[in-house]
Amino acid sequence: MKEEVFRLTKSLLVVKFDTDRKGLLLKLPVGADVCVLGSSVIPSCLEIVCNEEYYNIFERDLLCHSSDRRASMAATG
Repeated sequence: MKEEVFRLTKSLLVVKFDTDRKGLLLKLPVGADVCVLGSSVIPSCLEIVCNEEYYNIFERDLLCHSSDRRASMAATG
């Protein structure tokens, strides 16, 4: 799978599972870089990694409130 890296343009809520597999609702800040790992166990969500922590995010939220980091890096040089 091709690695996809995005930078958040809005703070977004994500789900992090604890060791008991209970979901914790957290917020990632604007400017956070996230790497998409693939589909989540949660319907309509993706599994992502940010700062070496694993989260689940709605695919629609990520696509609507982020920029493709590789494209922005290429545009700036």
